[in-house]
Amino acid sequence: MYPNNITNTYLASLYKIVNEINETHPLWWPEFINDTTIIFGLYELKADEVIILYSILKKFKKEKLLVKVIYKREFLIVHFNNTEIIDYLIEPNKWLNLVVYKKISEKYNPSSLLLNPTEDETLRFIYQGTVYHFFTKPHKSYQSNRYHKYIYLYTNLQVKYKNLLDNHLKYLHNKDEFNKKFEVILEKNNY
Repeated sequence: MYPNNITNTYLASLYKIVNEINETHPLWWPEFINDTTIIFGLYELKADEVIILYSILKKFKKEKLLVKVIYKREFLIVHFNNTEIIDYLIEPNKWLNLVVYKKISEKYNPSSLLLNPTEDETLRFIYQGTVYHFFTKPHKSYQSNRYHKYIYLYTNLQVKYKNLLDNHLKYLHNKDEFNKKFEVILEKNNY
């Protein structure tokens, strides 16, 4: 019934539904998919979260990143300009990259800082002749050398990655604390 490689119960159910839809109504479902739209269930949010959501959407509207916002009963349907914006909104690691990029660029030369330079690394920073590669989802071991240092950037302790990279930098909301932790890594690596 399911391919052998689908072991997750949710994926198996999704696979079943997709096949049923394709048999009864082929090409119908994609009509309802829009890569630039997010639907928020307002009743699922707390009151303070709704206030935060509206203030964030105001900022998006001010920067002309929103096409339109539709309010239907308990749902808020938000249409953005392009799929890249959606990618950053739904992928926490990409969002984290933007925040870290700002913190580092305020203190160091922004021209030496690249956002999403390759598929594996999320951020690249060049400092005193050494390239610092940041990862939020490391999947293989990288060996640092004098000119290339690999840093695992994380928000909470993820034990499975603890020994994967030789440098770890926990994201801290306080800018000064974060910069102090990052300076320790820079000093340690530039002997």
